[in-house]
Amino acid sequence: MDNNALQALVVELESYLPALETKRTSDPLANDCFEAADYWCGLGRRVLEGDTRVNYPERVRGEHELLDELREISRRRPSDDLREFERVLEAGKELLEIVGAVKPPHDGHLGFLRIIRELFGFVLTEFAFKVTDEQPTSIRLSSGAVYLDIECLSDPWLSFSFGLESPKPHDFRIHDLLLPEKR
Repeated sequence: MDNNALQALVVELESYLPALETKRTSDPLANDCFEAADYWCGLGRRVLEGDTRVNYPERVRGEHELLDELREISRRRPSDDLREFERVLEAGKELLEIVGAVKPPHDGHLGFLRIIRELFGFVLTEFAFKVTDEQPTSIRLSSGAVYLDIECLSDPWLSFSFGLESPKPHDFRIHDLLLPEKR
């Protein structure tokens, strides 16, 4: 990853924000470009700071859809407007390419996934659960009938939920298991 190129793109996108912000209330495309560029700058800063809590390739997939939509909308505008938004969207595309190449750590944020695999490995081996989703700060285990969602959160009461795999799932939290009288 080229930190210098990413830093330059963050700075470039930030330089467009004041002009876009002044047009936000009168121009829906300027508003959408402002919000997208601001978010993309935030993603870029997180990469530069070494934040391992984010699955960057997954986030970027969704942002590419937005980028394509914004490009299509901007193409229908007069050519003077097109030039104004063209560089914002091009810089955003370049930034997203760099950010999307950042792979999440195999062991998750601060080794969270490694720890959970060790502590909950018994449900995988003894009860035939499978990992159905994995993010740097969360993991979902499922037997097909029951799921366990485990997240790296500061509030331990919210970090674990479980329930039946069904069209209308109902989450239970750790306090439901430990403090049934409060239900």
